[in-house]
Amino acid sequence: MRLQNKVAVITGAGGYVGSATAIKLAEEGARVVVNDISLDKAEETVKNINKKGGKAIAVKADITNRGEVKAMMDKAVKEFGKIDILVNVAGGPLGRAKRLLDLSDEDWRCVIDLNLTGSFNCIQAVAKYMMEQKYGKIVNTSSTAKNGVPWFAHLGQSNYSSAKAGLIGLTRSLAQELAPYNINVNCVIPGPIETPKSKGLFQKLEEDPQVRVSPLRLIPLRRLAKPSDVANAILFLVSDEADYITGSFLYVSGGMWGG
Repeated sequence: MRLQNKVAVITGAGGYVGSATAIKLAEEGARVVVNDISLDKAEETVKNINKKGGKAIAVKADITNRGEVKAMMDKAVKEFGKIDILVNVAGGPLGRAKRLLDLSDEDWRCVIDLNLTGSFNCIQAVAKYMMEQKYGKIVNTSSTAKNGVPWFAHLGQSNYSSAKAGLIGLTRSLAQELAPYNINVNCVIPGPIETPKSKGLFQKLEEDPQVRVSPLRLIPLRRLAKPSDVANAILFLVSDEADYITGSFLYVSGGMWGG
């Protein structure tokens, strides 16, 4: 197994991509700290891991809260002895997509805090452990939304686009800073993810005669990304096969927008 004896912390692991990632890494031998702001969702992921013979614990923590993040990392080390891998999946537009003049201070801060500051908090909290052991793999999760307004659904998402673009700069900067400690910092950039909700939305748009350009036609592979597609990319970046890759960005977008 590719991650035998490794310990991984996955944020947002109660969601589609986070859960798929946690399960995938556990299947490859990692002991996993499953984080989510919803304990019920985190525990559901842990159950799925345990069913397959994996080892995981659920930890509820708000990644925008530095104290809760520190406590989570400390608990991970207490439970498993170390942390080798951090995958920052937690994020999203939080239903705060608004046009510029309607965007409140709260709309801006909430989205930036979750998607950008939250990832920074987790990296800062885990860095001391990884620096001491001279080993670590960190993967951030950006989005093709970082490019601004590439398709209709991102109109009014300047907060989300800015946060996801910020993760690119964060990844590049910390890859340089942490390289002397043998810590790799990379980023995956997924396109639209297939969920029951998104699948229904895209199908509806495909069938709507008033939609002049089918959104799926913007994706060369003509389908949405499955959570497992993203999980497979993350697995590669945290494995030994990616030891010489840092400060890099892996598009998981079906060929859309440079990926």
